[in-house]
Amino acid sequence: MTVARSDYKKDFSKYFFLKKHNRVIEALLNNSIDAAGTFDQVVYDTQKLYANQIKILAVSYPIPLDVFISSSKLNFQDTNNIKKLLLEYKAKPEINQILGFTKVKENVFEDIKSIIKSNNY
Repeated sequence: MTVARSDYKKDFSKYFFLKKHNRVIEALLNNSIDAAGTFDQVVYDTQKLYANQIKILAVSYPIPLDVFISSSKLNFQDTNNIKKLLLEYKAKPEINQILGFTKVKENVFEDIKSIIKSNNY
């Protein structure tokens, strides 16, 4: 799937960063906003509860859900040991919903960082 890049500052007359996914959905359902970007699972859950009240317009490239980082105070060997343990994790869906971990480059978050910086968050 190709994702079109846009400049939200030029494309929209008003835009808001609501900081929490549930706030985005609440604003959309209350007609406070016309469109929104949020985490996909929140959208799917909302569609189950409020059928036909929201519609998916587009889907972005995959964005990692959670990030594990270490302090620069943690030594290199300990950091690598933790990374190795996470990457070797074997999913047990019957116990929890964690599917596994993967290593990503920091630049995967550049679009999000630029939006946050431009809104002074």
